[in-house]
Amino acid sequence: MAPYLATSGAKNLKVIALDAEGRPVADGTAVSMSDLKGKNKSTSPTKKGKALFVRDDIIRAYVVSTGTHTDTLKFNISDPEASVLTIVVNALTREPISKAVLRSTDGNTVTGDPGGKIRSTPIDTVGAIVYAPGYEPAPLEHGGKQISDDRVMIPVTDMTPLFEGILHGKRIVIDPVGGGTDDAGRGAGALRGATVNMRLAKELEKLLTEAGARVVVTRNGEEQLSDQQRIFKVNRFGADLAIGLRFGNDAQPDHVCTVYHYPGSVSGTASADSLASNITGTPPCESFITAESSDLFLQQTNCPAVVISGGSLSDPDTETILGSFRWIRLEADAIRRGLLGHFSAKD
Repeated sequence: MAPYLATSGAKNLKVIALDAEGRPVADGTAVSMSDLKGKNKSTSPTKKGKALFVRDDIIRAYVVSTGTHTDTLKFNISDPEASVLTIVVNALTREPISKAVLRSTDGNTVTGDPGGKIRSTPIDTVGAIVYAPGYEPAPLEHGGKQISDDRVMIPVTDMTPLFEGILHGKRIVIDPVGGGTDDAGRGAGALRGATVNMRLAKELEKLLTEAGARVVVTRNGEEQLSDQQRIFKVNRFGADLAIGLRFGNDAQPDHVCTVYHYPGSVSGTASADSLASNITGTPPCESFITAESSDLFLQQTNCPAVVISGGSLSDPDTETILGSFRWIRLEADAIRRGLLGHFSAKD
């Protein structure tokens, strides 16, 4: 068992009870507390291993028992705001991870500072997990590796970057075509290309953000944007890459699945090649080709840009495919693989 003097009030005491394997005891387990002479005894049930006691007077030590186990616990009365400090770092680069989030078993969260430090209450650290975009969740470390900060040794929590950190910090804009009165293609079952592209953009945004990228989607719903407005959003964000999504329309008479890039753009060509090779084979496109285009979106963005065009909603089978959320997930994952390949080769 471990003590904790709650910061929410100087008269609140908490005790955490763990089993032999270090896990919280079953909810409702009775925990008793008394002074060293066995007087002023009270009992409290546990919830997620924690038992709360409210005392009229706070003393330094208590006898705490549960079942056949008894322990003497000492509380740090002189420092009721006592806290636990850890620093969260990238396991590969050893760089601190800004604003990682610690989540306790109770669901409480604490956000770290830009230097990777997280300061939390002792009771919140038991069984806590640390989260950060672009990293695998990691259990909070209490010992083991430590680093010195102002001659104080601080425990280190290593976090493994997803995809080796390839997409960390990359600024990507996703532009789903259509919106408002612009259907961007419509099938016999009334599925609109604007809807397909918006669903795909939101799923892709989620996958890229989880991998550590910074993402902007040019439209949030059915607002109708001009080409100039879309280009303005790309340039204002200072994007590393802009991706136009144009699934479901009839822009290509023979419905060829194509990834377009601007003529002469080395990075645009490379990203188009990587995307085409990774999204090939996802229905309704058995293969993708790359092609040059002087489309305004490709021409006037300050960063490399590509446009992915595939499938026509005039085909009933294609409408069924593009209307499937399974297809949305598969296509978004394939596009992410293409971007990983592109930025990996570029870096």
